[in-house]
Amino acid sequence: MEKEDALNFVELNASLNIVFNGGYMSEKCPVCSKKLYVAKTKDTKTGNVKNVLCCSFCFNEFPYTEEEKKQEMCNNNRVLRFCKVRKEAKAPIRAHKEDAGADLFFCPADNKSVQIAPKHSEILPTGIKVEIPVGYMLEIKNKSGVASKKHLLVGACVCDSFYSGEIFVNLNNVGYDLQTIAPGEKIAQAVLVPIEYCDFEEIQEQELYKDMESTNKRGEGCLGSTGNS
Repeated sequence: MEKEDALNFVELNASLNIVFNGGYMSEKCPVCSKKLYVAKTKDTKTGNVKNVLCCSFCFNEFPYTEEEKKQEMCNNNRVLRFCKVRKEAKAPIRAHKEDAGADLFFCPADNKSVQIAPKHSEILPTGIKVEIPVGYMLEIKNKSGVASKKHLLVGACVCDSFYSGEIFVNLNNVGYDLQTIAPGEKIAQAVLVPIEYCDFEEIQEQELYKDMESTNKRGEGCLGSTGNS
């Protein structure tokens, strides 16, 4: 099989009719846990070429198309274990199966509503604890309805793995009206996010970005330096 692009494709094994892309995916092979690469594979009978995720170690192939990946995701959802710290607490729930986030609900210990004054914030309990796996974080994100209608935005939003306490939501009222949150109301959504762990190495400023292709498009421009249009 011919190389389609010398920069992006490298022929790995012609007998397998597989051409590997230069980049790898964040997913790992479920068989051998090695990295999965984007590849093109050719059906020897029909001649059709399609994209797949392929393991460079054991050569197993997995679905790549968006529709196939969505279906694979729905069939193989990771299960997060949680417990209720109060019986009134509601379980996190997705409105739709393919939603990125699961809704979180207000669950105060005194079962009373809370008011958030303009330009003020409150820490709201959810009544649940979640077992967050190593290599992931649970990110607390805005609910579009809560943000657009009540002008309540999430502040502190990262829950690390091994955090064993109750999940709290920091809501900030950036609007001009007093807002009331009743027990059981949706207040935010939680998204499970994979983490790339890294160490930090201090270097001299002139060495920074030295190995990158170019920095002249952005440079030190910040805070609106690219304009409004």
